[in-house]
Amino acid sequence: MLNNHDNEKTVNTYINRQVLVIKKSYQSIVHLLVSHWCKLRGSLLMGIGYMLSPLSWWNDVFFNLPIALLFAYLISWIKPGWFFQFTIIGYWLSNVLGIAMMQVGAMDMFFDAEKRNLKRDLFLGLGGSTLYTIVVTILVYWHILEVPDFLLELQ
Repeated sequence: MLNNHDNEKTVNTYINRQVLVIKKSYQSIVHLLVSHWCKLRGSLLMGIGYMLSPLSWWNDVFFNLPIALLFAYLISWIKPGWFFQFTIIGYWLSNVLGIAMMQVGAMDMFFDAEKRNLKRDLFLGLGGSTLYTIVVTILVYWHILEVPDFLLELQ
């Protein structure tokens, strides 16, 4: 027969186990919600980044070029002769932003926080965007790619 002290010990052990189960369940739910939030945020960043990145060349007219023109227009208030140069810089910055957003989004979606190396990834994104912009600039300079007339008239 169990005495009162043994009954109390058994009840406390049972309660402690139940509390532990509840804590683990709560932690699992929080981890699941955080995981889904990171994947959703990563998906949005990747989608927007793709639209800005050099990977979606067909979206340049709709996204990158208007951003570059707005950037150059704002700079041309300070120095009117800088419009064309800052259109190229704005275009490059929008591509860099797109690559960076895609990388951060992919990290959110596919990697844990411990496996990330943001400095290396941003360096690779900056290098890729810079190379892409240089190639496009050279193609425009050698008239392999033609700049539409309406863009030339904006100066």
